Amino acid sequence: MAKTGTSVMYRRTLRAGIIVGIAGIVIMLFTNTFMQNIGTFTYNGANVVFYVITQIYLLVPVACMPFSAGLVSAALVMRHLDTWDVERIRREPADENPT
Repeated sequence: MAKTGTSVMYRRTLRAGIIVGIAGIVIMLFTNTFMQNIGTFTYNGANVVFYVITQIYLLVPVACMPFSAGLVSAALVMRHLDTWDVERIRREPADENPT
């Protein structure tokens, strides 16, 4: 039962890391188009909403890429530890009568 839960957690973490990474890459690719149509770099009373949206849009890829790398790395470590634990259990002899 425990192996199934670990396996599911590994897959979910890996999938989430990949999705966050792809989202960050897509946002980076469309930055020029976004800035030409919606974005603004100047702050005045008339464009507060556009300024806030622009700042959020520019900060999202900066947060997405390291978070994605962290999730993928965590998934790989979980997978490695899961296989290492199974191999260790197979190698150790069962202690049927501990005294």
